[in-house]
Amino acid sequence: MQHFLRLIVFFIGISLFTSCERDITINTADTEQRLVVEAEIETGKYPIVVLSKSLNYFSKITPDLLANSFVRNANVQISNGTQTHTLREFTIPVNAQYSVSFYTVDPTNLATAFVGEAEKSYTLNIVSEGNTYTANTTIPKITRRIDSLWWADVQGFTGADTAWKKIIIKATDQAGLGRLY
Repeated sequence: MQHFLRLIVFFIGISLFTSCERDITINTADTEQRLVVEAEIETGKYPIVVLSKSLNYFSKITPDLLANSFVRNANVQISNGTQTHTLREFTIPVNAQYSVSFYTVDPTNLATAFVGEAEKSYTLNIVSEGNTYTANTTIPKITRRIDSLWWADVQGFTGADTAWKKIIIKATDQAGLGRLY
C-alpha cells in the first residue's frame, strides 16, 4: 500500500512540474475608429451631447490624442416627438493648447428648444462624416422616494472630534426598476 501511495505522489509531482506550452499571439493591430456618443437629457435640463472617436486599447493616452478625438462639425438633432431642435456645437478652451467640444441647445434659436420631461421619449439623430446614427430614450417617472431621514451618533469613534454623526436614509424603490441605492 505504501508503495502505491509513493507511486501516486510521484505521478502527481511530475504532473505539477511539467506542463504543456503553447505560444499565444494576440493581434494588437489598430482597429477602425468608431463614433463614441455620450448624450444626456434630464428632467428640467437641456440635452448635452459629446461626440468623440474611439481610441485603440493599447494607445498611449496623451492630451493631444484626447483633444483630437472630439468630433466637430456634426449635425446633431434631438426630437421630443413634437419639436425637433438642432443642437449647436460649442468649443471651450481648457488651457492655451487644448479645448473640449460638445453640442447643446442653441441659445440664438430657442423657438424649438426644450428641456427634458419625465415620462417623455426622445430621439437623437446624428449625421457625421457621411454616416447617420439614431438613438431613442425615455426619461422614466420618478418612483423612488425617501421615506425618512435621520442622524445618529457614530458608535466606537475614538477620534479627536467625538461629535461625528452619520446620516441614515430609509427609501422605497418600486419592484422591477432595480435597486440603485
